Amino acid sequence: MASYHLDLVTPERTVFSGDVTSLTAPSTEGLFGVLPGHAALLTSLATGLLSFVQNDGQSRQAAVSGGFAEVEKGRVVILAETAELADEIDVERARQALARAREALAQSPKGVESEQLRQAIARAQSRLRAAATD
Repeated sequence: MASYHLDLVTPERTVFSGDVTSLTAPSTEGLFGVLPGHAALLTSLATGLLSFVQNDGQSRQAAVSGGFAEVEKGRVVILAETAELADEIDVERARQALARAREALAQSPKGVESEQLRQAIARAQSRLRAAATD
């Protein structure tokens, strides 16, 4: 089966590096998918669930937020602000973060801080969705 190389990296570490047969990721323009032979692409990432299928057929998920994705011949590089593979996510910690952010948003006046809290909620929700698919 045709494949390409995927590198999923954050400023702190390489989260995943290996060959995959497909990828779906959240961009600021909506979800996008990549199959072998995809045209070159550069896009900004949104907070959400990144899914990919390894050459052995194993599906993997990761929670990502922010950054960029670059698709080029035979390779995809995801440069994310944050990324966690589903099996690395501490579900209880993600639930607590979600509860804290929702409570803070309910008590916060509208403004810049409320947008940061909405982003915190989205990150926690994507972590919980990734962990649920593991």
